[in-house]
Formats: sequence, C-alpha cells, structure tokens
Amino acid sequence: MLDGEEVRLTPLEFALLRVLAVNRGLLMTHSRLLAEVWGAEYADATPLLRTHIANLRRKLARADGERNFIRTDSGIGYRFALGTAGARWRRRIRLARVPRGAT
Repeated sequence: MLDGEEVRLTPLEFALLRVLAVNRGLLMTHSRLLAEVWGAEYADATPLLRTHIANLRRKLARADGERNFIRTDSGIGYRFALGTAGARWRRRIRLARVPRGAT
C-alpha cells in the first residue's frame, strides 16, 4: 500500500522493488539487479529490466504521482531514492506479496 492505496505488483515487480528498497540509496547495476531477481543467466538482459522498471514506475506513479522513487543512473543502473519524504514515506508504504496467478 502507498498512501492507503493498494499497488498491485507481479511477483517479479515485487522482487525488483524489494531488492531496490533493501539497498535504498545504493546504485544497483543492471547486471546485479538482473542476477538477483531473474538469475545469473539473465545478467545481460537489460531490455527486460528496463521494461519491468517502467512498469513498476507506472504503478507507483498511479499511487503517488508526485515522487519518482526509482532513479536512473544512465547506462549503469538504478537506485531507490526516498528524497525528502523519506521517513514519512516509509510509514505510509507497506509491501505485500501478490499470490502467483493473481495478476
């Protein structure tokens, strides 16, 4: 939930958001994100990652269009950034798993 609004994520989107949030503020390279979420055999599948990041951003923007939680380091990777709303945002978001097949 984000600001009381449910944000429905696929299992892959949830895994991607979890890795980014656990490593909040740290630059996560494309290959590291791909390896952690999809497995080492996907380490070079950057277009796949970009598609899922775009979907995740779209879903988060629907719930809170004012903030961009996922920042891009062009050509390198992504980082989860809370900006100035950090502590307040952490109190307002609750990550919940979506059962497989529910999306």
